[in-house]
Amino acid sequence: MTQITFMSLRQSFQKFFRRFGCLQAAEDVHCVIKRIRCFRENQIFQKSHPDFPTPPINLLYEIGGRVRLENYFLEGQQSSAFLANQIKQWIGDRPVQILDWGCGVACVVRHMPAHFGSDSRIFGSDYNQKMINWAQRSIPSVAFSTNGLLPPLEFERSSLDWIYGLSVLTHLSDESLRAWFAEFHRILKPEGILTLTTNGSGCDETFFPEEREEYQNRGFVIRGKVGEGRKMYLTYHNPDYFRKVVSQDWDVLGFSPRGMAITKQDLWWLRPKSGNRKT
Repeated sequence: MTQITFMSLRQSFQKFFRRFGCLQAAEDVHCVIKRIRCFRENQIFQKSHPDFPTPPINLLYEIGGRVRLENYFLEGQQSSAFLANQIKQWIGDRPVQILDWGCGVACVVRHMPAHFGSDSRIFGSDYNQKMINWAQRSIPSVAFSTNGLLPPLEFERSSLDWIYGLSVLTHLSDESLRAWFAEFHRILKPEGILTLTTNGSGCDETFFPEEREEYQNRGFVIRGKVGEGRKMYLTYHNPDYFRKVVSQDWDVLGFSPRGMAITKQDLWWLRPKSGNRKT
């Protein structure tokens, strides 16, 4: 069975459960099954990494369906290094203020202090209070706070050098996307950088026919019927549509189709256009 056929079959099952309002129940069962399968493997990882705090598996699962603690560790290391190496072409090696927006259980942001030194300030925010509570207890090198599903954030105007959001817009509505863009424009410094990932390039291969038409005509597809922001609230953005949305207030410094390490989501590097500062 090819990967595309497997994905299409899985999404057909998800469509069935979504239609009848029992997708979250199916996800809960799936989490328990995966957790049991990885129990011994996770025990071994924790014993071999006693100084590395690990999040509860049910919270980890809410971030992309992960349950393996070793993957959480390695993917966080690799993704943070990948992003840190790229961002320095714009912000250099000076002390900076960085926000991981939608940080979840701190998979990536917990590794960022090692890349930017003690003079930089690293922040993480998420709307899931349980994840933030765990991160605040476990990772003192990062300042964590809770945000709402919609803005504002508790940052002053023009205060941040870099904001990145990984696999966040992939779980938000189009209205939320536009509200957050205005907020990012407000809190970034004039020469600050915004890094975001979206699902788009290549995803249409597994769309249902009506979704493929919507993707081409409207510019985005949403698989809803679960709470916005949850793992199974899925949003796919046509890159042409996304570029049109951001073009008024943002310069696109870089776009890499399926360019994000690990997730292979589309990767965007944006900078606020001068003269269009949000108040």
